[in-house]
Amino acid sequence: MTEKKTAAPQVAFDVSCNECGCDVLLPLMKLVSFKSFSGNRIQVEWPSRNNDDEFARVACPSCGLIMVVHADGRTNPSDYRLFSKGGKRKRAKTGV
Repeated sequence: MTEKKTAAPQVAFDVSCNECGCDVLLPLMKLVSFKSFSGNRIQVEWPSRNNDDEFARVACPSCGLIMVVHADGRTNPSDYRLFSKGGKRKRAKTGV
């Protein structure tokens, strides 16, 4: 008897940076500090709190691109950069 071997469907997706192709990504999470009489603690929260769409925000350490990675393998680049110097602020002109 010979059994026919079939390839298993791919369930793991490799995630890499959209711009430079770097495969080392930094997760961006929310940190909350609690101070109480029973003891101080730090809580880590992922950005997706409801179970509608599982996603994570990550940043590339090479080029600084911030991306949103979805559970189905999609990546959406953000307009924000990790190394950007502050936001563009409009300054009022005075006296000219």
